[in-house]
Amino acid sequence: MDFDPGRATSARIHDFLLEHGKDTYPPDRRAGEMLLSDAPDFRTAVREARRFALRAIENLVAGHGVRQIVELGSGLPYRPNMHEVALRADPGVRTLYIDADPHVAVHGRVFLDGDRSHMVCADLGDTGTVVRRIRETMNLHEPVALILSSVLEFIADPRAIIDPLMAELPGRTLLVLSHVAADVGNAEAVVRAVEIYQEAGITLWPRSSEEIAALLTGCDLLEPGLVPANRWRPGQTAPPHDVCCLAAVGRSR
Repeated sequence: MDFDPGRATSARIHDFLLEHGKDTYPPDRRAGEMLLSDAPDFRTAVREARRFALRAIENLVAGHGVRQIVELGSGLPYRPNMHEVALRADPGVRTLYIDADPHVAVHGRVFLDGDRSHMVCADLGDTGTVVRRIRETMNLHEPVALILSSVLEFIADPRAIIDPLMAELPGRTLLVLSHVAADVGNAEAVVRAVEIYQEAGITLWPRSSEEIAALLTGCDLLEPGLVPANRWRPGQTAPPHDVCCLAAVGRSR
């Protein structure tokens, strides 16, 4: 993917929806503003997906002994970052961020690279390279938490990514997954979001609850299973209504 500030990207729109996009460009902000005005519940879902992933990582590190984290499609740095949450729970955790967007990689190397965290630019569809970079960084004799949050809805065939990764990584891999749902929460907001992304030149693939559940085939789900992101072990600030995003943590069999 070449850097082009004249074309919106899903990573920069995501950054806008999280914090009004200090690292965005006019096309990203136009799409983001339209989402805020026409589909505010979609923005809520994006934020709750992020909060879910942070809660999941804190839980896996503090409660399940996970010391290795890989975030795929990590997006632009946004505090708290995954490694910051993980290191608060255990200072020995290592984190690898992987994203195909060179703009993301540049920012990631400035803000994310360190003694215990690293940023890599790689296409998620090139699973051979992704697995190689994971092997170079992680000890595959120990559990790895693999984060795929707010990314699979931008991929036409998620199984083409998930299946090779789960086959190559150790049996104790934990999959942290969230995905925009077509049949949960405000379905009209999802339909409008699809239109807005399409106008920005980006394809968004919301999926049904059944299709999202199928992505977790081969995993035993941690409680409470596959639920709206705001209902996965929520904090006190979670919205009371179901957001249009499902989330789960699964342990590979």
